[in-house]
Amino acid sequence: MDEYRNIIRQKLDVLNGDKKLAFSLLICERLLPNYVFFSKKYNYGNPIELNNIILVLYKDLLEKNKGYNIDEYIDVVENITPDTEDYSTILVSFALDACTSILSTLYFLKDSDVENIIDVATYARDTVDMFIQERDDLNVNNSELELLIEQDSFMQIEKKRQVAVIDYLDNIDSVTQNDLEILRQIVKEDIIDLSLLQEE
Repeated sequence: MDEYRNIIRQKLDVLNGDKKLAFSLLICERLLPNYVFFSKKYNYGNPIELNNIILVLYKDLLEKNKGYNIDEYIDVVENITPDTEDYSTILVSFALDACTSILSTLYFLKDSDVENIIDVATYARDTVDMFIQERDDLNVNNSELELLIEQDSFMQIEKKRQVAVIDYLDNIDSVTQNDLEILRQIVKEDIIDLSLLQEE
């Protein structure tokens, strides 16, 4: 699946920093409900803190008026990121991906390294991958595992969404509130459907 990183890297190369940030934040926004679900079920963390960080980063993207400390935000996210070893449920992995997507976005704002944005795209893909395996109770030793996952509609849709967002961003001059609303319509479907997980 590493080839997907290369595909996204090539696509992202045409975008400036603001557009890369918009792409990343849209993924963070879509992964957040998984953290919310985990948080409610296990009385863990603070979804409001994560949501507030996303909202502030969106505001800064539009207004170009940075009024926050990135390192402080990184500390906040790290303090409410669950440890997968503390839970036996797949939900913790989904929550972890939501947190790490925000962390990688914050690291991008520190160093402008596109690999951080590629990581965010990969976390979304990994969430879908884990969801498919759990939903269908797939055997990790199945020789056709990767093919089954790649052909699944959730995976196909997610990859198409990511590419559609990048293509849209590539065709605008700068990111506006109206653009964000259009992009939210492009990615409006849930990234996964937790109700389809049997044991949860």
